[in-house]
Amino acid sequence: MATNLQFIKSQSITSSVANISITDVFSTGYNVYKIVADITSSGGDSDGSLQFIDTSDNVETGSNYDWAMSIMKGETSFFNYKNTGQTTMTALFHGTEQGSGNTIYVFNPFDSSSYTFVTGQATGESGSNLRGYKNIGVLKLAESMSGFKLTFDVNATSGNISVYGVR
Repeated sequence: MATNLQFIKSQSITSSVANISITDVFSTGYNVYKIVADITSSGGDSDGSLQFIDTSDNVETGSNYDWAMSIMKGETSFFNYKNTGQTTMTALFHGTEQGSGNTIYVFNPFDSSSYTFVTGQATGESGSNLRGYKNIGVLKLAESMSGFKLTFDVNATSGNISVYGVR
């Protein structure tokens, strides 16, 4: 399926940060968004958890997030985990000392009559071991969301996060 990506916003990580907010990226212009991120962390593997930001710039912190993830490990068996009724979508983004690649699709974030859904995939390294990640999630709240916040368990030290509208 061919898509037409429309650049919306990009934000660089240029110093060590525990969290980053990207606001004013979701609107009535699109129903589907693509977020592409390359994230490096100098202190080891970093997982970035996602929360959405509403149109009043409030971070949605209620227990309204459900998510599931599959970690495909190069040196051992795969690992799956999931959780419901959480205050964040845990480990949706990844960063490593060697760098990582993340692609996340967000569906209907600005539609106040629908839940917001997420699918994603990422690659990275844990030490010298290769990792692949597949994610799904939902914000079970029918409200308009205009942005998102990432919180890293190990500070991100460099990278870039870009948001595109999908036509």
